[in-house]
Amino acid sequence: MGMKEDIQTFVKDGLLTLGNLQSTVTYYASGTPSYNATTGAVTVSQTAYSILATLVRYRKEEIDGDAIRVEDKKALIAALNLPVTPTLNDTLVDGANTWIVVGANIDPAGALWILQLRRP
Repeated sequence: MGMKEDIQTFVKDGLLTLGNLQSTVTYYASGTPSYNATTGAVTVSQTAYSILATLVRYRKEEIDGDAIRVEDKKALIAALNLPVTPTLNDTLVDGANTWIVVGANIDPAGALWILQLRRP
């Protein structure tokens, strides 16, 4: 196992130690839009994944009111737990709360996704 794989495993295991700070959420990955020429409708398929995520608020210093809003949240997800690459407008559902992905970054080791979430 290489160093990158070791780091990915350490991050995944480290997030598991957060215990009740993590929750099982449903991540809906959006597929490629398709256009129906007959109806003029554009449809997007979604694939659901049940994953572990830690949702946290942004620190006051990070909030600028425009790019990052007060009500936005961060989702910390071990890359090994998310079988797809997040894209903008994917959806994350945590209980009764639905969030839209408005930003996605991964750390240099490819171990931790940090998603910016916003209510629709």
